[in-house]
Amino acid sequence: MPTSIKRLILPVSSSDDNFYRFDHAIIDLTHSEINLIREMSKIVNAAKVSLDISVYKLVTFNAALNVMTFDYNTDYLDNGRTQLKEPDDSRIDGACLNVTDDDLFWTFHPKNNGIHCEIESVTIAALETFDTLDCRESINDGEAASE
Repeated sequence: MPTSIKRLILPVSSSDDNFYRFDHAIIDLTHSEINLIREMSKIVNAAKVSLDISVYKLVTFNAALNVMTFDYNTDYLDNGRTQLKEPDDSRIDGACLNVTDDDLFWTFHPKNNGIHCEIESVTIAALETFDTLDCRESINDGEAASE
């Protein structure tokens, strides 16, 4: 089976309204990582059915993400969207993949900082519908789009 890569470019939100170091994260998922996500989702579903407690998600350490910031100093656009660049300090701790019964997202903390960051979630079913999911706003239409 081919090892095609699915690329996610998703917004990052933080617990601190004044934290602006990261705008987006880029995540490349291999076929085997996508299969792992599907299996984790099945475990969450099975636990919801078989246990007398509410199970929301399964979490695993996973640092497969690269945090990025907008590059406002360039006129070059990337497919109609503002170019991204690595921030001056892109170090993160505690990067975790969170999988629920139907979606996935990452959480992490900037290095030496107590701020909690979370990457926008994506439905597991959507992983079948794209090669690149780019959620930066488009200059042309102002909406997020997938390619």
